[in-house]
Amino acid sequence: MQNPNSHNSLDRMLHDFYLGNTSLAELSYDVESMFFKNSPLPRENIFITGLARSGTTSIFNYLYESDEYASLLYSDMPFLLMPNLWDKLHTKKTLPKTERFHGDNILVGNDSPEALDEFFWKVFLGNSYIKDDFLELNNITDNVLEKYEEYISLICRARGKSKYLSKNNNSILRLPHLLKMNSPSKVILLYRNPIEHASSLMKLHLRFSDHQKKDKFTLRYFNYLGHHEFGLNQKPFLLDQPIGSSILTHEKTSLDFWLHSWVNYYNYILNNFSDNITLISFEDVCSYPEKPYSYLKELLKIVDYKKIPLPYSAPNYNDKKEFSKILNEEASKIYNDLNKKRLYI
Repeated sequence: MQNPNSHNSLDRMLHDFYLGNTSLAELSYDVESMFFKNSPLPRENIFITGLARSGTTSIFNYLYESDEYASLLYSDMPFLLMPNLWDKLHTKKTLPKTERFHGDNILVGNDSPEALDEFFWKVFLGNSYIKDDFLELNNITDNVLEKYEEYISLICRARGKSKYLSKNNNSILRLPHLLKMNSPSKVILLYRNPIEHASSLMKLHLRFSDHQKKDKFTLRYFNYLGHHEFGLNQKPFLLDQPIGSSILTHEKTSLDFWLHSWVNYYNYILNNFSDNITLISFEDVCSYPEKPYSYLKELLKIVDYKKIPLPYSAPNYNDKKEFSKILNEEASKIYNDLNKKRLYI
């Protein structure tokens, strides 16, 4: 996610004006779809998801660089529901890339793809799934799902592409709906060693929280976009009721909160697994990139495939705090079960 500090006063005003007004956003979508109606459906939709810090951005950027996919870009901000009109109305500028807010050496610019389509769901589901303490599974009508397919078509038209690529950590809230759309859809879902994953999540949560205490716009920015992975307004997913509800018994400064969130998320995946879901291990992406990337090339029939990244050492968090042995045992079992479902090993 682009660093909100890079926005000047006018940028912030426009973000507040548009992203903070869902009625205006819905009206802009109606105008966009009126001007560009009957845009053809894409040939294929690829949805990249996983719990945050699982490597989704690396896979997302790599597939996007094949130049075969349409996606929302930072340059679509803040008018996310009118990609074609905004593309014609504003002056395009190529700005130097800077490190994203996460502080993980990933550089982003205004032409970079990003996880921005959650704003659509916030507008057309009326924030109904965003509760005070958690995010719940979506109840999506056929009418809203049809509108989302139309939205995807509009994005593809704006980019001049016939295939759509999305990265959204919240896609787990609506997986069955995404997989029943008219255009063929595939889900690429990433996972990571649970203790390392939980440690990374907690570290970034503390970083975001500290910054948001100093800059209220940053908090509004992430709230507008439906990013509740970290920070002062962090909200876990409520997926399997018994497991999900008990997450809230932990403090968010405790590793058990993040480990419990991991169990909640990936246990749900195992219980709702289908052939349209491809599992990719973060550790494999780091240590054995040839295997997952080559598999994706064949699976997605990508023609112009970029050079596969070199192996690198996955981050190791040596400052781990105390955690529940019971939770860790449960997470380890789920992790092993996920590994068994990999198709590229």
